[in-house]
Amino acid sequence: MLKPQPRAVTQSQQPVAERTIGEVRFEIRHKSGVRAFAVEEDGEFVVLEGSEALSGTGYVQQSYGKLKEQLLADGVLMPNGNERLRFVKPWSFSSPSAAAAVVLDRNSNGRVEWKVEGAKQTYHEWQEQEAVSNQPQD
Repeated sequence: MLKPQPRAVTQSQQPVAERTIGEVRFEIRHKSGVRAFAVEEDGEFVVLEGSEALSGTGYVQQSYGKLKEQLLADGVLMPNGNERLRFVKPWSFSSPSAAAAVVLDRNSNGRVEWKVEGAKQTYHEWQEQEAVSNQPQD
């Protein structure tokens, strides 16, 4: 039995701002100007529509190149100018590193590439903070 898709994917007819209320949003801001946004939901890392991704960087993508090709073929990613792509649909990734690799067009450690939107806190630091705050109090 397939597990249900996260709300950020299934409720895509609602504006992103509405369906991610109360969610911590993460972002990648690349020096090229490419920006991508994501939320963590139900154990999945969901890159939101409107996010951008690099293409044609010349880096070898051994791990996630086929995934990116499939996202293009499925119409999740669409060309958006010179060496850029745009997510036209939200997409649920199995890890923040997979999402970062597709966005940055290279293998990436998503735990440090993704940052809390508007802050310098990495996804890894945020996870550690969440783990501490969710520990039961004695």
